[in-house]
Amino acid sequence: PHAGVEKAGREGFSLLFRGPVDRPLPQNVYPIEHPAIGKFSLLKVPVKTDRRGIYYEIVFNRLRRA
Repeated sequence: PHAGVEKAGREGFSLLFRGPVDRPLPQNVYPIEHPAIGKFSLLKVPVKTDRRGIYYEIVFNRLRRA
């Protein structure tokens, strides 16, 4: 995971995942539902490919509750 960032009522962080080169996943938006934080969407984007695999990043940005 990348370092978190907090600014003026917002917070954000990103996660980096690696998958196999022979089964690439398309860039896509995924609907998520969590009992504590509700419904939201995640955008997964391929960011790099090397001999170990394809790397995908998901960036989280949200408003903090007061």
